[in-house]
Amino acid sequence: SRTVAALGKSDTVAFDVRRQTFNARPDAFLIASILDLTDASIRCAWLIPMAELPSIARKTKDKLSITPSAKPTSKDRYAIYRCTDMAEVVDGLIGYLSGGFR
Repeated sequence: SRTVAALGKSDTVAFDVRRQTFNARPDAFLIASILDLTDASIRCAWLIPMAELPSIARKTKDKLSITPSAKPTSKDRYAIYRCTDMAEVVDGLIGYLSGGFR
């Protein structure tokens, strides 16, 4: 996937997954992240099970797109997948491995 837009006033970003490379395996995840290049940290990330991506993404002929808001108070459809740092991403993956993902 790739980031299509930079953050602006809306704090909304866009991530695309090409249908050609999409795999809905139950043990696969999309980790979409916004990097803060000033200190090489993750500003915000979304940990999305690939099996769920088609149900929340906008679909075109060639890709699946998500447009989450990075605002911590956002209640968009991607909010349940939002992580505030890499530790939350890791906790989500550990939760999945132990059978308790989100």
